[in-house]
Amino acid sequence: MLIGGDCQSNLLRLKELLVDQCNCVTCANSGNQALSLLLKNHNYSLILLDVQMPELDGLEI
Repeated sequence: MLIGGDCQSNLLRLKELLVDQCNCVTCANSGNQALSLLLKNHNYSLILLDVQMPELDGLEI
């Protein structure tokens, strides 16, 4: 599972909530980092992205 957003506290809370449901939760601190991780690994079962991030948002990804 990949979660991406620009608010670190939100990412950590989401990871805490989801880690019991998914054995591997990866966090990205920006849209650019999320895209980079996605291009390296195509095996994410679920991708949750913030739609309002600076530079590259979830909709653009």
